[in-house]
Amino acid sequence: MACEICGRNNCCRSFHSLEEQQRFDDIINPYKDHIQGEINYELKRLDRYYKEDIEDGELYVKLSDVESMVSDVL
Repeated sequence: MACEICGRNNCCRSFHSLEEQQRFDDIINPYKDHIQGEINYELKRLDRYYKEDIEDGELYVKLSDVESMVSDVL
């Protein structure tokens, strides 16, 4: 798996200075928060769509619907 900061295969986050790690986090965290919000919004829409399919207090959805939802967000 490649380093999330520089993308090199022979590197990992801990090889970078604390300043580099902080700069990366300052840039990427707002993006991650936005994507997480979008996915949660779409999941709530799935909940409304499948409301009648609740069994034993559990909500079951089609995996293909969740995959489609995630690909639409990304």
